[in-house]
Amino acid sequence: MYKSFIFICGCFAFTFCACTSSQDCCTTIDTNFAIEYISEEGNCLFDSTHAYVPEDIKLYFKHGSKYELAYSGNLDNPRYFTIDTTAVGAIHIGILPSYYYEGNFSTTLIELKPNVVDTIKCEFDLSNGNEHFKYAWYNGVKKDGRIFKVVK
Repeated sequence: MYKSFIFICGCFAFTFCACTSSQDCCTTIDTNFAIEYISEEGNCLFDSTHAYVPEDIKLYFKHGSKYELAYSGNLDNPRYFTIDTTAVGAIHIGILPSYYYEGNFSTTLIELKPNVVDTIKCEFDLSNGNEHFKYAWYNGVKKDGRIFKVVK
């Protein structure tokens, strides 16, 4: 009985001593952004016009000097994007950009349909082990905010 008591106390002591080191408890990854595609007349291009069809859209991530098709079958959104409707009825595409960083930037190609390919370069805050979206450049034009409009 005495040996069991000593063993249990030793296990508790080891557990409490082993857990005193500080660990990173609060890493956050917040990299997504959204684009609302509209015509020059102001009409949504995902709406009844069907100018862009979600099934045709592909994302490519720049990895070194090559571009890889963005697909991961184990994700809820394996093609790294979603089509969402906002509370006011606007339809936008939510994008998870490339996770291959060059410094604090990454580059994603979005193929809306064959022969319609645009470049999205994103800047991130990668401090303290976190990944936070800061800015996006759509075909070289800096966009404000996490949700922006693109006229096609």
